[in-house]
Amino acid sequence: MCNFLSVIVLKNLDIIWDPGYPDRHEELIKKHNLVDDEKGFYLEKFCRVEFIPRDLTKNLNDIHNWNLSIDESNIPEWLSVEMITNKLWTIISGMFVQDKRETLQDGCYILLDGAEVKDVNNCRIQYMTGNSKVEAMRGSSKVWVMKGNSEVETMRGSSKVGVMWENSKVGVMWENSKVETMWDNSKVGVMWENSKVEIMMGSSKVETMMGNSKVETMWENSKVGVMWENSKVEAMWENSKVETMMGNSKVETMWENSKVDKRIRKAWL
Repeated sequence: MCNFLSVIVLKNLDIIWDPGYPDRHEELIKKHNLVDDEKGFYLEKFCRVEFIPRDLTKNLNDIHNWNLSIDESNIPEWLSVEMITNKLWTIISGMFVQDKRETLQDGCYILLDGAEVKDVNNCRIQYMTGNSKVEAMRGSSKVWVMKGNSEVETMRGSSKVGVMWENSKVGVMWENSKVETMWDNSKVGVMWENSKVEIMMGSSKVETMMGNSKVETMWENSKVGVMWENSKVEAMWENSKVETMMGNSKVETMWENSKVDKRIRKAWL
């Protein structure tokens, strides 16, 4: 996996990128029928470039907090670092949202402090920072990193949240929604249909997981509420608690006053 933002720079200094693609240079090369080769002759025509935040704890709307990285063994002579940096900053700046919006439709966005969006449809939210908030995510929308006190309510379709830090919160998650890496008092509400949570720390809490839901590695007073249909919890520490697990649910490695409700059926401890 390459890093955000991954692009292809052509010799004429045009930039190829796609907000709908994951950050993989090879996908862009394939999509645009570029010819790659092992001897490096392709560097006469294009090169792989990434534009990466230096520090996610600092302002993302500051160009000095972004680093241009040439993802090649050799840097082609025709590449103008200054010009490409300015072009990539123009692309990144167009992603910023820091006001109130009714809808975000398609595309890639970065939600800064003060952003409030009612409806996100088929979007890629790369970063949510500060107190940014999304009320509803639909279609195949994704959030990659949530920081600060960012909040998402009501995720539908195949929506997905990646890394969540610092009191971030997700409300209702439907239809194969997924959360990974929740830290610092993070919370997930209702999760349905094959939902999955991994690595919850810092008093994290999950309630009402259904449809083959799964939780792994919950620490520090973490709690899971109702889990149905082959749900599974592994490695719960420090006063963690599970209540009402049904349908061949499984719990492994619960320490320090952890508790599982007696209403479990067909379960293994």
